Amino acid sequence: MVFEDRPDKLLADIVRTGAETFKSVVDGITTVIRSGDSTIRDLDSALTGGPAPESGNPEQSFLEVVALVQAAMEEARQKGTANNPGVVQRAREILSKVTKAEPAWRPGPAMIRTINDIIRMALRDLRGSEHLLQLAQGTGTLQDLESITTWADELTDRVNKTQKVIAQPKPSKLPVEPVSGAQEPVLVPVPVEKPPAKSKKKRDTTPKTKANPEDIAFAQAVAEEMGDNKVKGWAQDFADGKISEKQWISRLTNHAAAGRETLDDIFARATQRMAKG
Repeated sequence: MVFEDRPDKLLADIVRTGAETFKSVVDGITTVIRSGDSTIRDLDSALTGGPAPESGNPEQSFLEVVALVQAAMEEARQKGTANNPGVVQRAREILSKVTKAEPAWRPGPAMIRTINDIIRMALRDLRGSEHLLQLAQGTGTLQDLESITTWADELTDRVNKTQKVIAQPKPSKLPVEPVSGAQEPVLVPVPVEKPPAKSKKKRDTTPKTKANPEDIAFAQAVAEEMGDNKVKGWAQDFADGKISEKQWISRLTNHAAAGRETLDDIFARATQRMAKG
């Protein structure tokens, strides 16, 4: 015998589902409006010269995002779906925190030198992630959530490795011993006749501005990691003062965009190379 659900029960289920869907849509619209208002206020302050809003610590923002990602994954595993209202709400909180920490109008770091620079670039990438946008809109899947979880795990591992490299003691330079003892005066014979004056070569007075030695070392380490002769030539031009730091970054960015490896990975390995000496 086949038992069918009663019409009143089916109607109640339909009404309940519709109410949850409507609530989810309203929450999403509210979150978008609030984020938009906050972004407009920040942009207005930047354009009118008003006081800039206090920017949070990138590392603290990253830890909060990781905690939200882990909570969303745990709830998705329990419910068996990424469209659960709790998962959607956490995805919207992640998007809100990332947008506040790295707004679109704020320029990113010119060079990756510190852990905060690594985290800032990662948060900017997450802000434009289609996986996160789909989860925040309630149309995401478990694969989208898995992708964000993998991103958080890989970035956490990378930050930990970078911190270990920075914490390693650097070799100290040996002090130069002063010359002991008084030097005896040197007698210079005076010539009777002056020799004919020799023509002096004109010096090259072209001003050459060389970059900071640390920047030069970092550029050469990046070139060695990429193993590209063209990049090595740019690094040497940068070291000789033939091109500026801005030109070096522009050429490296355009060159790396055509490859498969990201600048973050190259810079991280270059930092490790410099730490090893």
